[in-house]
Amino acid sequence: MDKRYLLVLAVVAIVLIAIGIADCGPDKDLYVARNEQIIASLPYLDESELIGSDDAGYGRDEEDTSTVGWQSIRNYLPPPGMSSAQTVNVLIDELSEEWRLCERQEKSGTLERDGSQISIGVTNDSIDERGFRVIVDHDASYLRCTAD
Repeated sequence: MDKRYLLVLAVVAIVLIAIGIADCGPDKDLYVARNEQIIASLPYLDESELIGSDDAGYGRDEEDTSTVGWQSIRNYLPPPGMSSAQTVNVLIDELSEEWRLCERQEKSGTLERDGSQISIGVTNDSIDERGFRVIVDHDASYLRCTAD
């Protein structure tokens, strides 16, 4: 067998291995566990009823098929005696003391903690109209908080 042929095969194999290693992305379990730490620290969620949970992977853009992170999405029913809108507004108000408010609407808001690149989106547009949704991504560097 020709030595050049073997050399080309070796180079192709090395390139394929390098691409595979570079494209494997972050460890999902570790990534989601860091999101879960943030969720566990949020007020009122221990009093709310968890009704749905998902971890959605995303790429760098719409055409990118490699996963670079996960958003942890949790749907809740509000604590007894509170509506979902009240719960969402109280969450946003309390979090605004330690987090940067990026966007706020009547029943939703997005907050970010710049130093650690953590973003939280809270909205009550969940599958159950009585509920609210919390979306956490501990490495939300892809988001740009426009509020100053």
